[in-house]
Amino acid sequence: MKKEIPSKLKQKCPERPSWLKGEGKKFWDEFAPKLHKNGCLTSMNRFSFAVLVCDSFGDFVAAEHQLNKSLTKDGERKLIIQTPNRRIIENPLIIMRRKFWDQFCKGCVLFGLTPADIFREKIKK
Repeated sequence: MKKEIPSKLKQKCPERPSWLKGEGKKFWDEFAPKLHKNGCLTSMNRFSFAVLVCDSFGDFVAAEHQLNKSLTKDGERKLIIQTPNRRIIENPLIIMRRKFWDQFCKGCVLFGLTPADIFREKIKK
């Protein structure tokens, strides 16, 4: 027996927030229609998806690019750096990258984008 799609979900995919840029915008454009079709993205939660998933992904990619711009002479990432007062600390870009990735992963869980979620959905079908 085929499930009836609620009328709210028959509406078109929610509009992408205009402030999403770069990789976050690309992520929205690729995944928003799929999530909307599955009933996971609505006009009520579009900003949560934009901030928790798309924007976090864009920030993660930006931090990744910055890390790749600041390589050592050997072509390795600078995992630790020396401050102007000669202290050795973890590279702040590593910390930011990890923070953005953690937020992205939490958002993915909320919107059913983890491998486990996708696997469960395949089993249901």
